[in-house]
Amino acid sequence: MGSALFIVLEKELPGIDTFVNGKALAKAENILDEIASQLNIRSLMSFFSVSEEMVLSTIDEVDAEEELIKLNIEPEKWFAPSEGLNTIRELLIFIQNNPGSIDASDFVIKDLKEFEAVLSEAEKHKISWHLEIDF
Repeated sequence: MGSALFIVLEKELPGIDTFVNGKALAKAENILDEIASQLNIRSLMSFFSVSEEMVLSTIDEVDAEEELIKLNIEPEKWFAPSEGLNTIRELLIFIQNNPGSIDASDFVIKDLKEFEAVLSEAEKHKISWHLEIDF
């Protein structure tokens, strides 16, 4: 089935569907990081964060607190939508101008446009966000 990147908002956007596919972005994660480095912008994965609850839900240990300490999980971080929009828009421009730079560029562009739409709405409502990964 594969993994997918998805947006988590700090609070809900009423009446707005925030679902994004994100599978193409997860598949292209390494090359997107390389492109971001070339463009001297933040990588998409720099916006990754996860809640303690999410980590705990994946641990089958009796002593989950001790496991969290061993894993050295950082506290959940939130980012301004404008930060993510900058990265997404720069990646979009690059890939649209250089479609051969990445496999399945049409799917990557579609995912980036979906991310852009959600973060644009989040920015209008001043709602922070981060990325998570669905496996």
